[in-house]
Amino acid sequence: MRPPTAATGGEPPLHAPRLRRRRRGWRGCGRRARALAAAACGAVLAGCGARNAIWLEPGTAQPVVFRIATQRGGSAPIDYFYGLTVATCGGHVMWTLQNASTQAAARPIRLVYGEAPPGYYSSTPPEPLRPGCYRATVSGPASVEFTIESDGRVVEREERGERAQQGADSTARP
Repeated sequence: MRPPTAATGGEPPLHAPRLRRRRRGWRGCGRRARALAAAACGAVLAGCGARNAIWLEPGTAQPVVFRIATQRGGSAPIDYFYGLTVATCGGHVMWTLQNASTQAAARPIRLVYGEAPPGYYSSTPPEPLRPGCYRATVSGPASVEFTIESDGRVVEREERGERAQQGADSTARP
């Protein structure tokens, strides 16, 4: 392309491409750069400590008692615990427990449904658990599904793929 001249009146031809200012931030990066950054973040996060585990305390009836550790059946507290949510299997939130401050509170390994341990508060007040299906999820993430039977018993449900994971982890269910 020829530069504008006095013969053209100093104006660039209509077909000349406009020069754009380069955007800053992620939008200015190409797809490949964003994909590489996302992959790097994923690799870093995947390498951050052990997975968390949550399960029901054996013999649990109402109130439901959850155990939380780095592995099922273990007693080592998880590295990070920001909260827990219990919802119906349909997604209605029944109770949410959150860290009360930005500073680290003690990481509980045992939680009773509806009772906030020191350093935590109920951001969604607990609703009564009636017979039905529920899912409890902790930060980490880890989750457990359970049912409340009509007689008040609490039964942990088998997760899909859990048997395969148990074989890989070599941890048996209590």
